[in-house]
Amino acid sequence: SSISVWSILLPVTMYFFCELSVWGFLANLLILPTVGILLISGLAGGILGLFPAALPGQIGALPGLVLLECYIRGGKFLQELPVFLWITGRPELWQCGIYYGILALLLLAKNKRKSQETGKKTPFWGKGYMKKWFPAGALAVFGLSLFLLFFRPLEGSLKVTFLDVGQGDCACIQQESGSCYLIDGGSSSVSKAGQYRILPFLKEQGIRRIEGIFVSHMDEDHVNGIMELLEMSRDRKTGLKIARLFLSECKETQEQREKLEKAGEEAGCQIFYIKKGSTVKKGKLNITCLSPERDNMESNEGSQALLAEAEGCSFLFTGDIEGMGEEQLLSVCREAGITCDILKVAHHGSRNSTSEELLDVIRPEAAVISCGEDNLYGHPHQELLRRLEDRKIRTFQTDNTGAVFAVVKKEKIQVSFQLGKSMLE
Repeated sequence: SSISVWSILLPVTMYFFCELSVWGFLANLLILPTVGILLISGLAGGILGLFPAALPGQIGALPGLVLLECYIRGGKFLQELPVFLWITGRPELWQCGIYYGILALLLLAKNKRKSQETGKKTPFWGKGYMKKWFPAGALAVFGLSLFLLFFRPLEGSLKVTFLDVGQGDCACIQQESGSCYLIDGGSSSVSKAGQYRILPFLKEQGIRRIEGIFVSHMDEDHVNGIMELLEMSRDRKTGLKIARLFLSECKETQEQREKLEKAGEEAGCQIFYIKKGSTVKKGKLNITCLSPERDNMESNEGSQALLAEAEGCSFLFTGDIEGMGEEQLLSVCREAGITCDILKVAHHGSRNSTSEELLDVIRPEAAVISCGEDNLYGHPHQELLRRLEDRKIRTFQTDNTGAVFAVVKKEKIQVSFQLGKSMLE
C-alpha cells in the first residue's frame, strides 16, 4: 500500500533530500489506485497502434492521456498550496537504524497477531492480548519512532557555522530554541552558492525559518546567494521562510540594493535598516551593530560590523570593512572595551584589513578566514597571517578546513572542522 511504501522510504528521503512533500503523500493515495488504468491504457494504445488505422491507438491511449493531464494539473495545484515542501533536516544513521528496527518489530508483532487470529500457537503473548492492544500499541510505538527520526537537538546552547562558499562569505547563527540568523551569503567562485551550498546546509540542519539575514554590504560575493534564497522562497521551490532583512543605511551600490529590496518584499520579508547602535535580540542572543556611523561611505568601508553575544561568548563579524570603516570600528571597540572570542576576519584576509591596532584591542582567541582555494586575489595575504600568528591567534581557513563550526557549551567554545576540533576557554 501507499502508506507502507511511504513508511519504508521516509528515512531514505529525509537523509538524501532533507525535505518532504507534504501534499505528495495524499496525492499518492489518490494516484496509486489509478496507475493500473494508466498502464492498461498505455498497453492498449500501443497494441492498437500497430494496426494501419491510427484512430484505434489514439482511442486506447485516451484514458491514459487524460490521467496524465490530471496528474500534471494536480501537481501544479499542489505546488501553490501553503507548506508544499517541509524541511525535515538530515537524520543521523542511528536514528534511521532505530526507526527501521521498530518497523521490523511491528511487522513481527503483526504476524504474531495474525497467527493468533488463525488459531495457531504462539510462543509468547497470551491469547487475546494482541487482538485487544495491538492497534493502539502499534500506533504509539510508530509515533515514537517518528519522533526520534525527526528529533534535531542542537549540540550546545549556540552554534555558529562559517560556511565554505569559496571566495565569499556566509555565517549561520543557531540557538537551541530553534531561531536562526544568517550573516551575508554569496560567492564569486562558486556558481549558485545559495542553491548548492547555503540551502543544502540549512536543509540538513532542519532550518525552516530564518529570523533575519544581515547583509554587511552589497558586493556580489556577499549577497548573490541571498538573492537566490529569496527567489526560491518566493517561488516556493523550497520550504524555507525568511522573515527579515537587515541592511546597512549606507547608500552604496544602489542598483544591487534595489534588487535585493525588491526580492525581499516579493518573498514576504520585513526590511530594516541598521547602523551603529542598532541591536537585535532573540532569546539569549544579542547582535549589535558597531559600524558604520555614516551613510555616505564606500561599499567595503561601510560594511556592517556585527557583535554577536550569548552565554558569555562573543563573535565579531566584519564583512569587508577597511579604511575609514575599520578606523571607526577600532574607535568604538577601544572606547567601549569590546573584545571577542572569535573574529571573522574582514575581506577574506586581505592585506589592508584587520590591522594590528584592531587585533590588539579586540584580542580574539581565534579567527576564521572565509576564502576560496587558489583564489585570484591571493587571499589570505601573508602579512595578515603573520599579524595573527604573532599574536598567537588560532586561525581557521575555509579553503583548508571546509566549514568551521563553533559550538557554545557552558561559556566555552568548541571549534570543529574537517580535520579535528579544539576548545576555547
